[in-house]
Amino acid sequence: MVVFLHKGFHESQWCDQEVGFALARRIPILPITIDERPYGFISKYQALDGHDLGAGTIANRITYLLSIAPSLRTIMTECLVSALEDSSAEDLSTRLVALLLQRRDFTLEQLDRLDQAAKTNDHVIEARLGDLPVPMVIEVIVTSHRDQLKPAAT
Repeated sequence: MVVFLHKGFHESQWCDQEVGFALARRIPILPITIDERPYGFISKYQALDGHDLGAGTIANRITYLLSIAPSLRTIMTECLVSALEDSSAEDLSTRLVALLLQRRDFTLEQLDRLDQAAKTNDHVIEARLGDLPVPMVIEVIVTSHRDQLKPAAT
């Protein structure tokens, strides 16, 4: 749950209840300070300072923080793979591959899907990560992780 802490948040008759419900269900919470600091139940969480950040920067930071959260690792890898398959822009493909480079928990099926996206999605094919074509980066990801997933020869 991403919580934007702003003036009026605490006065809302629903916001505190929604946060309490999420905490009771052990849903991960990411507070973002806009004009207010975390208080009460969520004061134990480190907040992202979003006061002077634009929406795009906040969205990128949320994506990154969610992608490294231990409880969300598996689902975030699946979301990133799916998003790359469906990528509709080269800059989006580049950002997704940069996040995928940080992943360590691929399944063989996900690696196959990444490989396929690098061959069939024009927005992935034409994207670049620095000086490297994104399909080349994907090939490195797929090859290195496939090798790690293969059973050891006896």
